[in-house]
Amino acid sequence: MTNMAEDAHKPHKSSGTDTVESHDIDSIKDEIKVFPQATPHGCDIWLQIDDTGQLHRKLTSLRKTLDQRTGRNSSSDNPHRLGRLNGSWTADNDHQDVGFFSTGVEYGSQDNSGNWMQNEAHILNLYDDIHRGSPGIANNARKLRVEVHERSDGLLYENGNEYSWPAGWLTEQQREGTAIRIQASYVFDLYETIRHAFEYLVVALGKARTKRYTRAIIHETVRFSGLELHHRHHLRTKDAAVQTLRDSARLVVSGNASGKEKAAVERGHYQIYSFSTTNLGAIGFDTDITYDLPTGETRTDSVSKHYLKEYMHKEAHKYSDTNALAHPKLEVKHRGAFPAPAWDAMVEHLHEILHAHVEWAGIRKNDLVRDQWYAPGEPIETATPEDYKIKLREYFQSDGLKRTVIGMLFERQTMAIHDILHLVIRNSRNNRISYDELAALTGLSKSTIGGHVAELEGHQLVSRDHHGRAGMWVTVTEYAKEKVGGLLDKMRTCGDVLRDIASRKEQRERNAEAKRRAQEKAQQNSESQSDSSTEEPSDPWTLDESTHVRYLGGQIERRVSDDDFGPP
Repeated sequence: MTNMAEDAHKPHKSSGTDTVESHDIDSIKDEIKVFPQATPHGCDIWLQIDDTGQLHRKLTSLRKTLDQRTGRNSSSDNPHRLGRLNGSWTADNDHQDVGFFSTGVEYGSQDNSGNWMQNEAHILNLYDDIHRGSPGIANNARKLRVEVHERSDGLLYENGNEYSWPAGWLTEQQREGTAIRIQASYVFDLYETIRHAFEYLVVALGKARTKRYTRAIIHETVRFSGLELHHRHHLRTKDAAVQTLRDSARLVVSGNASGKEKAAVERGHYQIYSFSTTNLGAIGFDTDITYDLPTGETRTDSVSKHYLKEYMHKEAHKYSDTNALAHPKLEVKHRGAFPAPAWDAMVEHLHEILHAHVEWAGIRKNDLVRDQWYAPGEPIETATPEDYKIKLREYFQSDGLKRTVIGMLFERQTMAIHDILHLVIRNSRNNRISYDELAALTGLSKSTIGGHVAELEGHQLVSRDHHGRAGMWVTVTEYAKEKVGGLLDKMRTCGDVLRDIASRKEQRERNAEAKRRAQEKAQQNSESQSDSSTEEPSDPWTLDESTHVRYLGGQIERRVSDDDFGPP
């Protein structure tokens, strides 16, 4: 299994926002970037048991007994209570109810009269309040839902077509017995999660019988699908993340794949932007993964479909910056099922995609936000495809924009106005940013910022408004956001531009400090000469310390004139 930091296996509880104190994600080694490991956010696991379907039959019998005893049929809204469990994946001393119900599935079998009889799957889950049904499902950091299905010869769809399921990935033979589906979050180890799932069966059927089932697992049937990795990052980088996803969507669409914008409320979170694609290879990603089977054979599989999204809590606007729920998540997910031995290779593959988009969006280590369940892991090296930047440059070069804007932003000796507009568009909250923030990010004075903002306002790219003690704020126009954003990167990624802005800020600060020291030195020399004008020099051949200082593009040039020497 993947070698993640031990602490990353546990929920991280925090009262507020906490920036990451780990390695800088901007470290570069050749074409390799160094990032903290992301956190898994969801995964489905499938496995089969070699029991001739006994487990499924036992749970069917248990369901019928409980239906008869309670006088009601179980359902998602009315689960039966099997007992209490302090799940090993939950918080200490957190005993919760194990709920159990059955639901119809898409397949069944024919009875003696030739009538199709629908099969059922048995569902087990934890509940804080089992009497509320689905709304009462336990709100644990690591969620775990178990489905138990039948796998036997003769299963049919209602239309009479044969129902099939995947064969073993070693023998390529279809196996009969009981199938188990595990839907879990924060899956760091497949078999650890399987052990957690079997804790439900201990409550339902007892320890001894459950132990027999664990020994009957058919390991070549263990598969995973829909693994998700994510980073939570600060709200100030939300627009940059969304724009980066849009850039990727634009590029994959050009390769006849999908990149469709979607916004919706889904199970407690607001999906700001997402797209699915079958064409990530078109922008430089290697979509093949290679892994070793237990037999020693090396296998290569293609990951044909990916899903990327930027999303946040549906009530994020109600929280302050100090609450992690106010900040969004950037996530990548693969589609399709893969054998258990492919786990490490898939984790590495998804890290490459996620971390490339983190890099392109300019999300830095101080933008990563811990929450109750998320904390970045140990730093890992991740390859970032260079093809992306080339293709992005080609895309934007083909998109004509007003020549006046191009000239204003790029045909100048200073990049100050470029930096200001980029930060307003890509690094602002709700498309607004204050003069104080611009000054802190660029190193420019507020008066300089005001002059450039006035020019941008004249071109209808931004507007200004004053908010009392909060000071002056700049708001981007829709034209600038939609039409100039890509051009601002000058066909580069947000990350590249933000690093350039930070570098220019440091240079401005060094220049200002050098100028200040030179002025102090000149003042001291002037005062020293005034004090010693009536005294006989102790050494007439000593070089006077006074200098003529000139400020040239961030460098201090000292020149000594003939007048600085004493008499011969």
